[in-house]
Amino acid sequence: MSFKKIQAFLFIVVLILLDQWTKFWARSFLAVEGPSTVINQVLEFRYAENTGVAFSMFDKYPFLLTVLITLINLVILVILLRKQKIEIFWIFIFAGAVSNLLDRYIFGFVTDFINPLFVNFAVFNVADVFLNIGLYIYLYFCFFVNSNKS
Repeated sequence: MSFKKIQAFLFIVVLILLDQWTKFWARSFLAVEGPSTVINQVLEFRYAENTGVAFSMFDKYPFLLTVLITLINLVILVILLRKQKIEIFWIFIFAGAVSNLLDRYIFGFVTDFINPLFVNFAVFNVADVFLNIGLYIYLYFCFFVNSNKS
């Protein structure tokens, strides 16, 4: 395995640890003390358990979701292991997906705690932020970087 690939996997581990630390804090503090306002009428931290996916969709099928998400993560892992160079968007997507999957295996739900108050939105977590960062970088590559090569 190349040094660049080892660096990529180490970065993935750091991102997973960061997310898991924030979720540990949410379970330890917010689950006991209740919501904490960060910025009035803008942002609060509120403990939530999500057995579904985004916006709690499919929350009636946690086992099926866990199996499906495990398979998706395995496919991503195979892709990453086969690639010569791992693009940054894969790092963020894989780290977020694995960290949320760890929650599903350990607790039976994903720990969410970031609650934007200025908009009617789902409560989410740092791993979800990683997934979105990865998606946005991927879309940027698709629409702006790769489109300039033709």
